[in-house]
Amino acid sequence: MSVAAVTGVIARTERLVLRRIEAKDTALLYEGFGNPAQMTWWSREAFSSESELADYLMPEDPGTFLVCVAAEPLSDEAMLYCVLMPGSRGQAEIGYLCRPKWQGKGLVTQALSALIDHAFANPETRRISADTDPDNHASNALLRRLGFSLEGRLRENWVTHIGPRDSLIWGLLRKEWKARG
Repeated sequence: MSVAAVTGVIARTERLVLRRIEAKDTALLYEGFGNPAQMTWWSREAFSSESELADYLMPEDPGTFLVCVAAEPLSDEAMLYCVLMPGSRGQAEIGYLCRPKWQGKGLVTQALSALIDHAFANPETRRISADTDPDNHASNALLRRLGFSLEGRLRENWVTHIGPRDSLIWGLLRKEWKARG
């Protein structure tokens, strides 16, 4: 059994600990998931309660999803949520949401880099994707900085709380990530 399976720690960086989500994280993450402005580009409206969010973030059967938080190393305060959703034939998808007070500090880049390293440590994973709203300029810039390539646009892919929305589909191949060094 791996250390991550025992402790819940996926990775450590200079500024964060990437670990599996715990029940105590829901109240802090609700600052983002319960904030309508923060949820503008999500595929649904803001959550109405911490319990509704807990059911979403920590379902009884999470399947193969790896649901994580990036936590501040000393206080263990959850700064952001991220998820790795394995797909078929060596593919996975990532998702993320940062609490408002931690935005703009480079933490999402660091957390996703650690999550991508973890995903590609599995020799079967060959491709990671992300789905963003075209108007979510911050996420689109982040994915570009991480080395993702824009692969396409799915018109009116989601019907959300702000109406029909297109999706930009981003992809990153193992060989591209490894070439970054």
